[in-house]
Parts: sequence; C-alpha cells; structure tokens
Amino acid sequence: MKKSKIVSPCVILAIESAIGQGSIALVSGSRILAESRGEASRSETLSVEIEKLADKLPAGLDSIGRIAVSSGPGSFTGLRIGIATALGLARALDVPVSGIALLEAIASQTALETDFMVATSLGRSDVCFQYFSPGGIPAGPPQALSFVEFTKFTAGRKNPLIAESSLFGRISGETEALGQLELLRAPENLAAVIAFQSEISSDREGKIEPIYVQSPRAISVF
Repeated sequence: MKKSKIVSPCVILAIESAIGQGSIALVSGSRILAESRGEASRSETLSVEIEKLADKLPAGLDSIGRIAVSSGPGSFTGLRIGIATALGLARALDVPVSGIALLEAIASQTALETDFMVATSLGRSDVCFQYFSPGGIPAGPPQALSFVEFTKFTAGRKNPLIAESSLFGRISGETEALGQLELLRAPENLAAVIAFQSEISSDREGKIEPIYVQSPRAISVF
C-alpha cells in the first residue's frame, strides 16, 4: 500500500521519453512548476534531468506525490527507458505511478467540435496517428505509416490534424500536397500534457502496458 503524502495540491512528475528527445515536467494542478525538453530519451540523462527539476521543489524528490509516464505510441527504446525509470522511481519514493496513452492525452487538451486526427513522429521516417471524435474520444486504434505515405493518406482531408511540434514543422512544408487539411500544433511539452491527463484518467495505477505501433498501412475511419 502506497504511503500517504501530505502534498497539496499533488505534485506530479511526468515523463515522455519516446517522441524525439523527450520531455519532463513537474505539474501541480494547472501549473507547470518546472520542465525540461530534449534530455529525456536516454537513460543516462533522464535520471539526471529529473533530479535537476526536483531540486527546484521544497523537499526535492520527496515533494513528488505521483508519477505519470507516456505508455506510447513512440520509439520502442524510448518507451522502455521512460517506463522503467518511472516504475523504479515510484518504488523508491513509494508513490503511485500510471501510464498514459500519449495521443489520447493530446486529444483531451483540445476543444474541437468535429472529428480530428492526432499525429506524432515515430522514429525518423514514420508517423503514428489516431482518429478522434469530438471530446477527444478515440474513434479507432493508433496506426502508423511512413511520412510520405501519411501525406498521401491525409491529402485532401478536411478534418483537423493536430501534430506534435517536430512533425508539425515537416508537414507545414507539404501544404500544397495536403490541400485543405487544417493543421494544428500540439503543446510543446508533451510531458506536461501527460501530467494533466493523469489527473482525469481512469487507467489503473501501476499497470503500464506499452503501446507499440508498427503498420505498413492505414484504415480510414472518417
């Protein structure tokens, strides 16, 4: 049984280590207390960055009341690093930990009143994406395509596409091919998005099942 910590409001350590160079955030309520981007995708730098951020808290690591980590989709190695670090730190601090589906977390931060897609880079050459209904309700499973095939697949669609920052930059250069597609940028710090989602998620604490997506084709939902 996890010990009860007197931390009000709860400070959440969030880890996203499977997209690009990753990100880390310390969140309390609606506030981002501290954040770091670009040093979370390797095990030797992730722990160091977490300690640096925790040093900004009154009681250091002991100020953390909960841990949230991306369960994917993302790179295989990055997911393993993030989840292993989160589980190990949760045991050391005796706090609850939960895995959060990244694409669903991004979708939950939007107020779109139409069907839409959320997409992230998947390695250097692929794209992972998922369809959602208004309110951020999943309308299909995560899928993956090469970047070239993804631009062909989405060309001419009118539903909004929310893309994480690195993918947003790549897609922005393909506006002629994409036609009327409405392109939106996801929040810069994906770890913070993970933290916010963990506060409303019904996922069972301690049970983290990585979401691995490897697919050469995609199925249209809308």
